[in-house]
Amino acid sequence: MTFVRRSIGQQHLLGAIGLASVAVVGLDIVASRGATTTASSRGTWARRWGRHAGRGALVTAILALAFSPAPGQAARNGAIPSVGAGTGYPTGHGPYSVAAFADAVTKRPDLVTANNAANSVSVLRGKADGSFQAPATYRVGKSPTDATVFADAATGRPDLAVTNNAVGTVSVLRGRADGTFQAPATYAVGAGPRFVAAFKDAATGRPDLAVANEVDDTVSVLRGVADGSFRASETYPAGSMPVCVAVFTDRATGRLDLAIADFGRDTINVLRGKADSSFQAPATYVAGAGPNSLVAFADATTSRVDLAVANSAANSVSVLRGKADGTFQPQVTYTVAQEPSSVAAFKDAATGRPNLAIANVGANSVSVLRGKADGTFQPQVAYTVDQGPESVTAFKDAATNRPDLVVALPVGDTVSVLRGATNGTFHG
Repeated sequence: MTFVRRSIGQQHLLGAIGLASVAVVGLDIVASRGATTTASSRGTWARRWGRHAGRGALVTAILALAFSPAPGQAARNGAIPSVGAGTGYPTGHGPYSVAAFADAVTKRPDLVTANNAANSVSVLRGKADGSFQAPATYRVGKSPTDATVFADAATGRPDLAVTNNAVGTVSVLRGRADGTFQAPATYAVGAGPRFVAAFKDAATGRPDLAVANEVDDTVSVLRGVADGSFRASETYPAGSMPVCVAVFTDRATGRLDLAIADFGRDTINVLRGKADSSFQAPATYVAGAGPNSLVAFADATTSRVDLAVANSAANSVSVLRGKADGTFQPQVTYTVAQEPSSVAAFKDAATGRPNLAIANVGANSVSVLRGKADGTFQPQVAYTVDQGPESVTAFKDAATNRPDLVVALPVGDTVSVLRGATNGTFHG
């Protein structure tokens, strides 16, 4: 199928929660990434239909039609105007996820999008003024739905990992010294890989990958090798239609745990890590209706790991606060706009507390919930963006060092950047 996720740009909160993720090399805003699972106006019925109907040519054709550029669409050779807030930049066809990472050469934030309708990823390299260059395009597998970034075990450069939803594989594009990327190596995972997260292996210190496979209800873990490649995947049961995965350090054991958005059962499954770096059977927590994206972040009060989940069918975000024993409290819900598709966490420019950003695909907006000193969140502030925002992430602006937000817009084949102000708000 072809709906997606993802967030990124991280290290302030990464360090605070011991997330051990290497998903955004060198950046320091976001705690973890979220994932989108909706496609513009298709809605919940389409996602559930797609679950049983398969991921074939019909779906690909429908998506290609849905995201075909309008006649007379502006040439995509630099920044373009955005209808809503934010500055738009062109990508490949149908960007369904966006991630941010530090450039191998300049250390400025770059962006990468998984272009579902083009079987490619676009990399937009950052400029010193906080804007972005025209995209460089790299081919990957069929129907990519998510991309993440991690430090290569051998070179330390940023590599890309991309889920190829239609063919059950992950493409890994290793970074070059000049900031470009090599042709992809392909690794088999489960059926319908939707989302990929990168993390540092507790035993080896190398980057591993965790992949949520929505069709066969599993999560695949690929262990990194010293030469920068990956071993064959390990498989763990992950509920019913797992669509997003986050990795974080368990506060009780110090081991790495997995949290998975279980779209089919409206729950979150947490697989706690074992001493041998494998994972236990999942513990289940109730979420809202249609959980399709989640993120792990450090609680403002306790510094324990909390989870935030975007509930696409409930127009809400659930926050599950962490306990000292590594389990989680029952959800507290916050209202957002129509059909939230992605959630990211980042540090507030004014207060330093964790905030949440949510892409609302049904409302053409991004909701920001600013964190309070007691670990709860204020009501949403909404920012209008262009049609069909599928994915949101945060990163540190190259010019101001404040958190910016970037949203993937598959309908317009663009990403939109909302730059952060000193008071914690955002503007175009």
